[in-house]
Formats: sequence, C-alpha cells, structure tokens
Amino acid sequence: MVFKGFSQRKIFIIASFLVLGAIFLYLKIDLVLFEDRLIYGSDPRYSGTNLSERAIRHGKQQIRKMLKDRPGMSKYVNRFHFLRSVSEEDSIWQWVVRKYAGQDSRELVDWNPKYPPQGWLAVNRNQTGRRGSISINIIYTKETAHNRKSIGRDLSFEDLWACAIFELININNKDEFNDIFEKAADRKITKEEFVMQIAKVEFEAVKKTKEFYYRVWQPWAIKHRFKTSSKSLFAGYATAPTDLEYGYMMFGRESYFNFYRDMYDKYFINN
Repeated sequence: MVFKGFSQRKIFIIASFLVLGAIFLYLKIDLVLFEDRLIYGSDPRYSGTNLSERAIRHGKQQIRKMLKDRPGMSKYVNRFHFLRSVSEEDSIWQWVVRKYAGQDSRELVDWNPKYPPQGWLAVNRNQTGRRGSISINIIYTKETAHNRKSIGRDLSFEDLWACAIFELININNKDEFNDIFEKAADRKITKEEFVMQIAKVEFEAVKKTKEFYYRVWQPWAIKHRFKTSSKSLFAGYATAPTDLEYGYMMFGRESYFNFYRDMYDKYFINN
C-alpha cells in the first residue's frame, strides 16, 4: 500500500530517518542513565559507603579548590572548537567529589595545592593518623618528560585529570604501602624488593585507572564531544595490559626507581 502523494522511495527515506532518530534517542537516554549509575555508585566497581552530607560537602570543596588552583582542569575545547567548562552536572566532577568524600577509603581526602616533590607529575600522601591528600604538577619536568622537547611543556586538560584520577585511586592503597614500609623498616626486604613491591601496588592503581577511563571518562567524552588524545596519559592507562611485567616497563624510567631507592636509603638505611 502506498499513501496518496507519497512514492515508495519517499516512504523509505522517511522511515529510515524515523528509525535513526529512535536509535539516537535510545543511545542518548542509555548514556545518561549509565552516567547516573556511575554518579550514585550503583555500579559495583565504584560502589562505596553511604556518604554523609558533610562528606559530600567536603568533596565539593576540594574539587572546587583543585579546579581553581589548576585552571587547566576546569575548561576544555570540544570537537567543534568551542570552549566548555567542567560543571557539577558532569559525571567526572561528581565521581571525583565522591572520592574526596571518602567513598572508597572511608576517610576524607584533601586537595594539596603544592606541587609534587622532585618534579613528579602527581603524588598522594596518606600517613597513619593524618588525612590523606593528593597534589598535581602543571608541567613536564626532566624526571617525567618523554623527551627533551617535552621538558617544561604544560600538562593538557586530559593529562591533569588523569593525574588526579590515578592518585585518588592510588591513595586507597595505604594499607599495602604501610605494610611495605614496615617490612623495609624491619629490614625484611632489600632495597630492590622495596622498589618492586611499591611498583606492584601502583600498577594495581594503573589497572583501576584503566577501568575508570572506559567506564567514566570515555562515556563523558562522547556525551560532551571531547576528543581524547592518543598521546595523553589516559591513553597510556587505557592501553595498559594487565600483566605486572608491563607495569615494570611502564614505570621503567630510572628516575621512578631511583626515587624509591633514595627513599629507602633516607628512611631505612641512614636513620
């Protein structure tokens, strides 16, 4: 049956547009619902304790401080070259709020505006009896640059976020780090064993950052038309295999190992 005034070709074109529109609407709704599941922690990989209003308030305060101190994290350019701002409605913003609020660690986490020591991209501090914190650098130093041309180059929007996400995950390894430090203090492990055990724990954080990339960052980027870079730190996490041998390769710069070798000498040999 052909409607009066419409050829079969026109009907086919109209039907095709209707089907494509329905698919687009379905995908858009599903993406929003997926973001909501991540935001409110119902996804088992990101579930945590029921956070109090005080904890949520603390998380919001910390991310606002972080974006103020590192303005490169607050704005990005989308695929259409429009400048956009990260807001409270974004899943990445709300995910970070919950981590500062202690969703995984059960302890509040602070933002530290100071730059990391010895030129590192990012660090976390989480000593027993004290509130943990993270800090992020804004440039590549000789310790972290891939080549001489990169020394002094600003970290991109995506790299800054990758640093923050990694440390907010890595800070939850406090018990594992403390156990390694105790064994080193009791001289139960050698310097090289100390370094490799630290790398093993941190590689677990790499794998969880990889999960974050696919479960949170990538859906956010698609929704907001942000083009992720194949050269970003996130891309490195996203393509990281799960084997530990690669983890040692990833941290393979001598500066990484020397940092912990020096730490071993300072705290466990010279004291």
